[in-house]
Amino acid sequence: MTEYVKAHLRQIVAIAATLVIVVPLAWMWQASRMPGSYSVMDMGYVDAGGGPVSTSTHHGDHAGTISVSDLVEDTDRVADEVVELTANQGTVTLDSGRTVEGYTFNGTSPGPTIEATEGDLLEVRVHNEDVEDGISVHWHGVDVPNAEDGVAGVTQDAIGVGEDHVYRFVVDDPGSYWYHSHQMSHEQVIRGLFGPLVVKPAEPDSRVDVLAVTHTYNGTRTLNGEEGDVAVDASPGQLARIRVVNTDNGAVRVWTGCGRERRPVRHGLLSNRSAGSLAIARTTTSSRAGGRPGTTVDGRGGGRCTWAYIWAGTSSPSNGRRPVSTSYSRQPSE
Repeated sequence: MTEYVKAHLRQIVAIAATLVIVVPLAWMWQASRMPGSYSVMDMGYVDAGGGPVSTSTHHGDHAGTISVSDLVEDTDRVADEVVELTANQGTVTLDSGRTVEGYTFNGTSPGPTIEATEGDLLEVRVHNEDVEDGISVHWHGVDVPNAEDGVAGVTQDAIGVGEDHVYRFVVDDPGSYWYHSHQMSHEQVIRGLFGPLVVKPAEPDSRVDVLAVTHTYNGTRTLNGEEGDVAVDASPGQLARIRVVNTDNGAVRVWTGCGRERRPVRHGLLSNRSAGSLAIARTTTSSRAGGRPGTTVDGRGGGRCTWAYIWAGTSSPSNGRRPVSTSYSRQPSE
């Protein structure tokens, strides 16, 4: 035996070394293979949020917890505003007249503007007419109960063809928001399934709300579904709040300016898929002006502006270039 070992020592060492390397690799390969099925409840750790921790070692033990579907608004309170939305799939005709293949709420894209007042209980009844992949509606930026958040597969099931779903929530914070599908959103939002939501303060003011919803349809930039200039009537001396909603999956630059030459004087950057009042313009008896949030430029003390503009695009509209999309205020008589 000793002579055999001596004669084959090199082979034995080579085999042993190979096994030392191969066996662990084979075990790691086997252990790394995806199982046929698994439960996410067996992963991670239990975060009780400061509450009592179950003595069970299995995450599936939900004793004492609350279902997401029960995290709703006061069911006994009567809604202050009731809105009905119907989702469709097919050919979309924009306000500019251009047609694209996509989705609509109530036959339009952007969908109808939902308006409410601070403190209102808003009830939105959503019907899916024919969107095959199903839909859900997420209220972007609005603080809502978890069951009303509209995230398909997480806070609710997707609304199938022919099905309905009711969302109820209180809007406590005045501001500019938007709503959009959260089912197949990479396709449905890009192709038009969204709309603006405006929550006005409980104490009304005399400002003119200029809504500027930016969206790119098949490479064409628009404001409120329009291409080019979008006019909004305003009286001399009136403040105009420009509510910009960026629905594209990328940042958009916004400029405000004045003068018939449409030269930009202020600009800001609005991040992807967000909303906010980025510019305020004050009209005067014979002029228009633009400014940054919280500022008013009314042409006094020097400069006179004949128009107030807002540009939405990826580059500045200076040097005589035509802006991609604009929104401006004008006197009703003009």
